Amino acid sequence: MPETVAQILASRSEKTSSRKSDLEKAVGKLRKIDRLLDRLTTAARPESDSQGWGDWELIFNAIFSSDPHDIKLRTHAALDLAGASFPDYYDPDTTYEADARAWIEAFKEILEKLEARLRRDDDED
Repeated sequence: MPETVAQILASRSEKTSSRKSDLEKAVGKLRKIDRLLDRLTTAARPESDSQGWGDWELIFNAIFSSDPHDIKLRTHAALDLAGASFPDYYDPDTTYEADARAWIEAFKEILEKLEARLRRDDDED
């Protein structure tokens, strides 16, 4: 009995998803984190406009807390999957906003490097 179109397409999508490399999976996870960081920084008011540290303290805590769902731990897990590590970066250690922005900038740099590596890998296939 010949295969149906639906069976062929279903088997194709199963093969495609199972062939995803660890790098592809890691970049996908990091892109989700990147979108979250973009949304947070867009919504945050500057520290000078808020009472106390306001929004930036919340963002800082979302990045650096010890909660297993924090952004830093999820980032490091994805980087481990990609065989990469978080780069050294200048931590101003001054305000919540400055510290969070410095970490976010380093995050975006490593994501760009991994995306470039992924594109090179795709070009070689």
